[in-house]
Amino acid sequence: MLGNNHPIIKCPQGVQWLLATALVALSILPTAIAQGVATSVVANSALAFIIQEKDAHIESITYDPATKTFYLGSIHKRKIIQRTPDNQFRDFVPTGQDSLYAVLGVRVDANRRVLWACTTALPQMQDYTTVDNNKVAVFAYDLSTKRLLKKYTLPPTGQLHVLGEPVVAANGDVYISDSGYPAIYRIKQGSDHLELFLSTNLRSLQGIAFSANEQFMFIADYATGIYRYNMATRQLTQLQKEANINDRGTDGLYVYKDQLVAIQNGVSPSRVVRFRLDKTQSRIQAMDVLEMRNPNFNEPTLGVVVGHQLYYVANSQWDNYTKEGLIFPLEKLAPILILVLSLD
Repeated sequence: MLGNNHPIIKCPQGVQWLLATALVALSILPTAIAQGVATSVVANSALAFIIQEKDAHIESITYDPATKTFYLGSIHKRKIIQRTPDNQFRDFVPTGQDSLYAVLGVRVDANRRVLWACTTALPQMQDYTTVDNNKVAVFAYDLSTKRLLKKYTLPPTGQLHVLGEPVVAANGDVYISDSGYPAIYRIKQGSDHLELFLSTNLRSLQGIAFSANEQFMFIADYATGIYRYNMATRQLTQLQKEANINDRGTDGLYVYKDQLVAIQNGVSPSRVVRFRLDKTQSRIQAMDVLEMRNPNFNEPTLGVVVGHQLYYVANSQWDNYTKEGLIFPLEKLAPILILVLSLD
């Protein structure tokens, strides 16, 4: 998701992300379309729960294992919803509190009892004005008290920034992908500011995930595929792969048992896949399609691995806005579905 007064096409269905500021070529679109994708239905997911607040536009989901609570980031309502084990939904952070923007990514740090939220001012959020244009922030909340611990902002640079999904290292450092610049930012444990960690010449950074030993960070570039960053040598290389494997169009990216699980909404049809890595974790040896052509799909976006399962947003609402950024009336919207998929 990049842009500069031009619509960014994040999926081949033509969903337009009207972000504003910073020129980006629309050549992302043809590179993200899958070639030769099988047309059969692969249906392994089950319904986990339903969010009846149809205009919330949920993009992201995370999980607190201590309380067995899910947290969901809302684009349109610019808030964070929590879903408790008894299937009760409450606002963890109400709409616009703390000047929250559209919430694109959320992640629980269970050890330190912190919820991290990456936000960007988008035309699709409630009460958007051009004054908010190109504003981004990362919020840290106390999971127990719901209190805002810290708000991290980037100073104006004249460039587009779109902060996506955060990932937390074992030492508490937080890494955030920026699909607009594009770059990776870091918040060191105990720090009071965002710092530039990795600047790239890629096009649209999306999901990021650590290998089990945190030797590598895997980075999904929406346009060109998945990369591996060596944390020790600071070398960024694209994963090698067989010619028939398409790793482009990846939004959510997760590590499970030294393999990569990807939610690909930039291929047609959208799918969830497992990329099997070799022992060096530098090459994709094979790909398993775990879910494809699910009738509940409407651009699946982000997820969270809980135990041996992936919980993920099945039907985001990027195509449910007018060209001015106004969300459709409630009667034209469907409830938001969270699906669960076994990874074994």
